[in-house]
This record gives sequence, C-alpha cells and structure tokens, in this order.
Amino acid sequence: MTPGTGDDAVSVWMSDMTYEDVANALKRPNVVLVPCGAIEQHGRHLPMDTDIRIASEFCRAAAESVRDEVAVLVVPPLPFGISEHHMAFPGTLSVRPETFIAVLSEITECLVRHGFKRFILVNGHGGNQGALHVVAQKLRLDAGAQHVYYFNEWLLAAEAFERIRESPPGGANHACEYETSLYLEIAPQAVRVDRAVREMPPPLVDGGVADLFVPGPYSWVQGRDFSVSGVEGDPTLATAEKGRTLFAAAVGKLASLACEVALLDQAAGTGGSGQEATSRRG
Repeated sequence: MTPGTGDDAVSVWMSDMTYEDVANALKRPNVVLVPCGAIEQHGRHLPMDTDIRIASEFCRAAAESVRDEVAVLVVPPLPFGISEHHMAFPGTLSVRPETFIAVLSEITECLVRHGFKRFILVNGHGGNQGALHVVAQKLRLDAGAQHVYYFNEWLLAAEAFERIRESPPGGANHACEYETSLYLEIAPQAVRVDRAVREMPPPLVDGGVADLFVPGPYSWVQGRDFSVSGVEGDPTLATAEKGRTLFAAAVGKLASLACEVALLDQAAGTGGSGQEATSRRG
C-alpha cells in the first residue's frame, strides 16, 4: 500500500508505518518533516507541550493535505529541547545543546542512510535555534542530504498574525496571544483560559523588545528570572478564531513548501534520489 493513494492510505506519521510503507514512499517524490520543540512551562494556562504540539500539528496537517501529490513523512516529534532558562518553573525538561544536536543529527542521518534526501526541520522552541542550525549543517554537509530547510514554526504564520494581532510589540513571545490562540484551536479543552495573565517585561535596552514577530538588531540570552508568571506577552487577547486563521495560514505555507522540496530535481530525471546540490539562504 502506497502512502497517499486513497481512503486506505497509511498515516503520515512514520512511527505508524511498516517498513514497506516507508520503502514505498521512497519510490515517489518525497520529503521528511522533522518537528522539534520543548517540554517546558507555558504560564499557568497552557500545557508543557505547547511548543512541540504546535510544530507537530503543523507538520501533520501539512503532510495530510498533500499526501496524494507527494510522499510527506513526519518523523516522531523530538519533544525535548534546550530550555534551561525555564528551569525555575517545575516540570520543565531541558537537554544540553550537545545532546539536542547529537540526537537530532543521528535520527536524520538514519533516514539519509535509508535513502531520504530532502528534509524540512520545523522548530517550535526559540531556545533550539542555534543548535538547529548546526543540525541542519551537519545533515546537509556531513550526512549527505541534498536539500535541508529549517525554520521556526511561527514564521509560517507571521503575515497572518500581523493582520489579526491586538497586542503591542512585546505581546507575543511566550505563552502569549499567538501560542494561546493556536492551542485554543488545536486542543481547547487543555487551555485554562481563566488562569491566563498579561506579563510584558519592559526591554532593558533600546530595541530589545521580546516578541516573536518584531525582529530586533540583536539577540540576547535569557536568564531563569525572565518572567514572574512564565508568560511573555498577552494571552488574554487570544481567541480560537485567531487560532484557526493562524493554523490555516501556517499549514498552507508548510504544505506548499513540502511539495516544492519533494519535487526538487524531478525535472532532471533524478527521481527520489537525485544528486544535484541544493542552495539555501544564510
């Protein structure tokens, strides 16, 4: 049975497949989605799995939406991230950057050895960004993948969020209007709306506002005392309607990218294991 061929198609999650399903995916234009995130505090109102849940749901929905066009396999999510700055809050689980890099690199290298050459790494946690860059470089340059794309999941929804956000700069950084709205769409029963509080720590220097959608001229390292409540932003402005808009926008962009990446090299007649080099920004 080939993934993406009718009502009896198998799950897009690689963990649900048999080895024959995976082998069949290699016969089609294909791409692997790798969601990663964190298990860490998200204020008093959101579950610990917020980062990995959002990244995983984006990947799942995008893969399902294009499964009849290309084979999109979603690797089991890597839930643990680099979250030392959240360790003041009970329940946060953090791994060292070296551990994150090693685990994700070895997992993706296995897939290269099985014949997969195209990857999209979807990150749901800001603390992973530097390490993910290293993983992507190793995957492309050391492991031998041909096309490696990686980014933070919130960038998929950036344009949509700018149109509907109500919070000022600083209102969308952690357990905020953005993340809370998405969780209200994904699993509303898990959101404790009555416990949501607004906390927007003022910037310490000019241009140092902490907001996922307000890029500044520089980055800084957060300490464990970055927030009293665990929130950075204004989750009281979140709504399920915003979440639906954000989810649809992000999934649409990811689905389009997955199709494009899966079809790279096809015109050259290289099929699922073409040998052309890739180019990327940065």
